[in-house]
Amino acid sequence: MLRAEYEVFNSAGTTRLAASGSTVTGVSSGSARWWRIVPSAGGALPTGTYQWRARACDSWTCGAYSGWFVFEVVPDDLTLPTVSATPYAETSAGTWNGGPGQAGTFTFGPNSGSNVTEYVYQLNGGNAVTVAAGT
Repeated sequence: MLRAEYEVFNSAGTTRLAASGSTVTGVSSGSARWWRIVPSAGGALPTGTYQWRARACDSWTCGAYSGWFVFEVVPDDLTLPTVSATPYAETSAGTWNGGPGQAGTFTFGPNSGSNVTEYVYQLNGGNAVTVAAGT
């Protein structure tokens, strides 16, 4: 088992805004692991562009940090994606559909007015799955 350490910096890469420290533990080699960003100053990251990097550690030492990755916070896009499913239709009519062991087909549509290109979903602690919008 490994530990992952994440750091988030401003867009110039000069000021560290958040770090996971040693809180992300129990990571299996070759697996993905997420971490929720909590800025050092508290609250949420404001709208803007940021950089992040990560490294893996074992019981003795840590490896080098990865290269930089960029992400953008755009909290103004509050529209939800469309999700349709067969036979798992929305329960707004008070009727539950599908059930254990019954396969379903789900279609993820883009948020209106956004440039979302993919979605990541996870069910009951299973592996995270990434799909393109509209598939």
